[in-house]
Amino acid sequence: MPRLLKIMIPYVVAVLAAVAIFAAGAYAAVWFTGAVLTPRFGLQEVAELATNHTLLHSLDAGNVDEARSLLIMQEDAHLISLDMLAPSLPDDLAKSTCRIMQKVAKQRADNAAKYTATESSTDSGVRHMVTASLEKPAACERAK
Repeated sequence: MPRLLKIMIPYVVAVLAAVAIFAAGAYAAVWFTGAVLTPRFGLQEVAELATNHTLLHSLDAGNVDEARSLLIMQEDAHLISLDMLAPSLPDDLAKSTCRIMQKVAKQRADNAAKYTATESSTDSGVRHMVTASLEKPAACERAK
């Protein structure tokens, strides 16, 4: 075997191995996106569509209080979720979350009567979690 061929064989094998590893990684990324992320995003879209449909249906029927109650429940869910996710949020997102949660807390304090009326339809555990999230948001602890 010629000397040049002996020198090139390890390089050729290394290049082929790198291509194979890259192809395996690309395949794994496509599989992960298709099998794991797509259903999650689809479920989120279906949930948002159902909520929006119910809100619009309530508004079209003239049930403004029902629509308002649904929006408050949706806001409560976001508040609880963001408070639980706060430790893993990037710093800039934690700061934004803190500012928004402070605005929500101020809005609810300024309009307490409007929010108290809808609290009777929610679970006391949920109300406690929302209150705790608004009094001392975990995102604000991170943002310091």
